[in-house]
Amino acid sequence: MAVPWDSSGPLAQYARCRVAVASRAACLPPPIDSVISRLGDPQFLDDDIARGRDAGFGGKFCIHPEQVARVRAGFAPQPEQVVQARSIMEAFHAALGRGSAAIVVDGLFVDYPVAEQAEELLVRAGQPSGLLPLRHSRQEVTP
Repeated sequence: MAVPWDSSGPLAQYARCRVAVASRAACLPPPIDSVISRLGDPQFLDDDIARGRDAGFGGKFCIHPEQVARVRAGFAPQPEQVVQARSIMEAFHAALGRGSAAIVVDGLFVDYPVAEQAEELLVRAGQPSGLLPLRHSRQEVTP
């Protein structure tokens, strides 16, 4: 294609998206993004972390110990995401008790797939709600 490889370029993002979609379709955990060998540029690393996270990756390999803390922070659920996920789970659980599996929470339509995403986020944050068993738990996947 005569296009130079660049981890921030469109080919890299296309490859990331293909891998993440294939992983999800196979009921596998989110994949781990590849390393970047550019050191001493925290903004470049943060941008690369964001691209991987936004493509559906669950983490990133590190080539240097200085990258570890930034990668962990970049893939960790943000406090506002945790608050929103908790709100979704509590409202959805209450709705299930009333016989409804489709509600609106803060303007967001919530059904089982959205509630499961919220529960997965809480699990990643170490704060599972326990209000909704995951139908596609990663522990249940067998190769």
